[in-house]
Amino acid sequence: MLEKKENYFELAFICGVLIFLSVAGIVWYAASPLLRGSLDGRLLVVVCLMIGIIFGYQFTSIARAAAGWLKQFKHSVSTHISKIEESVNTDSERSPRPI
Repeated sequence: MLEKKENYFELAFICGVLIFLSVAGIVWYAASPLLRGSLDGRLLVVVCLMIGIIFGYQFTSIARAAAGWLKQFKHSVSTHISKIEESVNTDSERSPRPI
């Protein structure tokens, strides 16, 4: 995914700027009557949503994998998954499936 040599803060900063600009574009569309109802306004909203979603996903992946900002969330999800796997393994050991 991401190599250790890269500076994650710079990547997260660039993603944050693009997310901010996409949110600002949507807010500007909602607040300004210039583009409301036109095809240009709809395209602006679609492009802003697309950029926001793409870079939002990238920002969360950087925060989760590289910087460890979301380590607690990742740990809680992995804990729940391991509990589910343990319950499935113990259930399969108790009652073997018929052939």
